[in-house]
Amino acid sequence: MILTIYDQFVFLLCNFIAGIVVAGLFDLYRVIRNIKKVNRILVFIQDIIFLILCGFIVFAFLLYTNEAYINIYVYVFMILGIIFYVKVISRGYVKAVDTIIRKLMKLTRIIVNFIIFIFESIFLNKK
Repeated sequence: MILTIYDQFVFLLCNFIAGIVVAGLFDLYRVIRNIKKVNRILVFIQDIIFLILCGFIVFAFLLYTNEAYINIYVYVFMILGIIFYVKVISRGYVKAVDTIIRKLMKLTRIIVNFIIFIFESIFLNKK
């Protein structure tokens, strides 16, 4: 398969981005998993689902860029993308996602408690 320089650049850039996306999804998965502790069987099932999802994402990147042709550069640039993500983006991303998820959980609890209060005051009012 002969690729032009532009096609090779796009191919390598997409592999780099795929590494960043997979590492970002792993951090998202790690934050979600740390919110509530679950048993080992559920963790195993979640890990398998996560790996399958990452496999589909990487395959989609490969299929989009060069008909899923795999060579050593795919692995090299994905690893470089993961290293870039871990060194530059990871810490801020984890803090932001954790803050957003915790605030959304708090907002959800407030809304649910408010709805329960409304229904209790309407239907359980014994005057």
